[in-house]
Amino acid sequence: CVGNTSTATPVNPTTDKGYVCPPGFYCPAGSPKPTPCPAGTYSAETGLTQMSQCAPCGEGTFNNLMGQTKCQTCSSTSVSSQGGETCICIGRYRAFQMKDKTCICKPTYEPVSS
Repeated sequence: CVGNTSTATPVNPTTDKGYVCPPGFYCPAGSPKPTPCPAGTYSAETGLTQMSQCAPCGEGTFNNLMGQTKCQTCSSTSVSSQGGETCICIGRYRAFQMKDKTCICKPTYEPVSS
């Protein structure tokens, strides 16, 4: 990235006029700066050149942020589909909490133990 690079695999920003695109981002040819992989995807690799190279999060994982190098795992009480940006709680009237990846009762509902 940086644009006008002198090589397809820049290493030094001064001599190559660019650098290898960092993990979590892709750099289309001639782009002036890295573009983050979208939410629901990730990349642990360097040097991506197009958005299609960002991998979707697998089932049971999610990613709510752009530009990430890995996906987060849903809790044992929640699920997600491939490319998930959040998890969905198993059971009715429950809400997924991103900060600690737990499911809590929605307002006005109380937990019931079996």
